[in-house]
Amino acid sequence: MAAVQTRSIYAGRSRAAWGAQSAAWIAVYALVAIAPLVFAVIDAPAGRGFWRDLSVALGFVGLAMLGLQFAITARIRPVTSPYGLDAVLQYHRLISIVATVFIVAHPTILVIRDTAMFALFNPVTAPWRARAGLVGLVALLAVIGTSIWRTRLGLRYETWRVLHAILAVIAVTFALVHVELVGYYVSTPWKRVLWALMSITLVGLLVYVRLVKPFRLLRRPYRVASVDPEGDGTWTLRLRPQGH
Repeated sequence: MAAVQTRSIYAGRSRAAWGAQSAAWIAVYALVAIAPLVFAVIDAPAGRGFWRDLSVALGFVGLAMLGLQFAITARIRPVTSPYGLDAVLQYHRLISIVATVFIVAHPTILVIRDTAMFALFNPVTAPWRARAGLVGLVALLAVIGTSIWRTRLGLRYETWRVLHAILAVIAVTFALVHVELVGYYVSTPWKRVLWALMSITLVGLLVYVRLVKPFRLLRRPYRVASVDPEGDGTWTLRLRPQGH
């Protein structure tokens, strides 16, 4: 059944067509990832210095990449079909680490350039803009840590999956709050409009991936009919639709 359905999805499409669709989605991803940075630097106030601007640039790109993670994991068929779901999920895991490196580099560069910035890591005395950023950063590191060392931490997959979703939402939400409270690179009216649109889009993706799609899946349940060992650590899983 699954093999027949998979062939029907790919039927009638040439290799060139799949290649064009694949390249198009890659281009869209790259544009969305750098768009917040481009908007931020246009008409940006001068005088902050190269290293501070670089740290902010890395933070913006990392945040955009995190937001795109919700689109990647939404399993939208036109997005996943040119690559295959396995490749998309593998990319999701790898690019999460890249985005985390970018985001961690943001405060790291600031502290290296000015050690007085280290005071912003004190949740008691730091301003709210720094507290929001700190909460988002801790949540992001927890996402990565629990994903890499899930088995060592003794987390069941089901528990990890719920924790992963909650921490990811916290990380992105507080990162958006951090940017809004700092306000330095989104101070002009047109930038605020664009930033509001980006925030709404990210929140919309969150709602779709974590609420709408699970609800739709609950309405089309499947029952495990059999699990047959095939050898060499491989099993055949047979599912049977219930009521549809």
